[in-house]
Amino acid sequence: MDYANSDLVKCRYYRKRVPDKDDVVAVITTEIKDLGAYVRLIEYDNIEGFIMLSQVTAKRVKTV
Repeated sequence: MDYANSDLVKCRYYRKRVPDKDDVVAVITTEIKDLGAYVRLIEYDNIEGFIMLSQVTAKRVKTV
């Protein structure tokens, strides 16, 4: 099932438009680049975000 196009995930679950810093959020990764990953925040009406690889781990990332 393609959850990205499902009506089930085309809504905002929370009152706030964006999550607070350090909140855990369910995402769908749309593209991976050298510096990080572009994602869509499922619980926040699929708004786009960017996660820098330096924020994912303190260790060197060989492959994503």
